[in-house]
This record gives sequence, structure tokens and C-alpha cells, in this order.
Amino acid sequence: MTMLQDARSAWLRAGCVALALGAPADAHGAVNLFGDNAVRVHLALNHLPIFGTMMGVLALVLAFLWKSAAGRRIALVLLLVSTASAYLVYQAGEDAGRSRTTPDGTGSTFT
Repeated sequence: MTMLQDARSAWLRAGCVALALGAPADAHGAVNLFGDNAVRVHLALNHLPIFGTMMGVLALVLAFLWKSAAGRRIALVLLLVSTASAYLVYQAGEDAGRSRTTPDGTGSTFT
């Protein structure tokens, strides 16, 4: 199994779990994890992976310079949380993109 196939099967499993938990799906069967708030969630979290990763790297460098084991743990947790939030930002952006329609209400994608 290639890496791409692994990624596709992981996305499929995540969608199945979300449907099992009651997340709504659109007309095409795509899971919408955030409902009507997808745009707000995407805008609120959009910069977290970028700035969180930069802060985590800075904290990790400082922890290594100061030889602080607790600082390294805190920096690694910060890096883990900020990089894991990239999935939420991506999914919210996908849901927000699917929910946008043209101003005349025809339902076609407005991008």
C-alpha cells in the first residue's frame, strides 16, 4: 500500500467515524464537522498552526540552550498541539468552501 493510499484510507475512516458520531453530511456525502460555523472556526484557527509552530520551535531552542527538561516537554506539547490543529483548520476550510454559494442563491460554489 502506498503512502497516498494510506492517507486516503485514513481520511475515509475519519469520515466514517464522524458520520457515526452524528456529524451532518452535505448532498454529495461529504462530512461537515463544523456545521454552519465552519467559516468562523476556520477564520479563528487559521493562524494557530503557523504561529504555534514558530513559538514551539523558539521554545524548544530556548529549552535546549537553557538545558531545561521541563521546557523541552512544554515546547514539544506546544508543537504537537499546534501541528495537530492543522487538521482542524484544513477541515474547517474545506467545509467553509463547500458551504459558500453565489449571491444569487444558485448553489454553485462561490470562489
